[in-house]
Amino acid sequence: MTDDHRPIPGPRPGHVPPIPGRQPSAPPPGVPTPGAPKPGAHLAAPESPVRASTIEPESVTQRVDELLAEVDEVRQSVGDTFDLAALSRQAELLDQAHDVLTGALDEVDRR
Repeated sequence: MTDDHRPIPGPRPGHVPPIPGRQPSAPPPGVPTPGAPKPGAHLAAPESPVRASTIEPESVTQRVDELLAEVDEVRQSVGDTFDLAALSRQAELLDQAHDVLTGALDEVDRR
């Protein structure tokens, strides 16, 4: 008895085997790539209402100015000496100022 249900050896029609060590080519222009982000997908839908920002620029500026003033106070308190604790405190304050600014930008970007 012969087994007529075995696959025929050789390449399948329409199938091109990959070349070892070579990346598969990109699809031709205009052909969507599965899983690729769509242009503008991160933007709000045109029909959605644009909400007003709850960020007050003056409060952001004031908070950043306060933090930078503290950085200057720490720097002036140690003078020309190298103080690792003071440097660490300055880094913390600058990080807080960065967080205030990026938080404000994130809020504005969500509009």
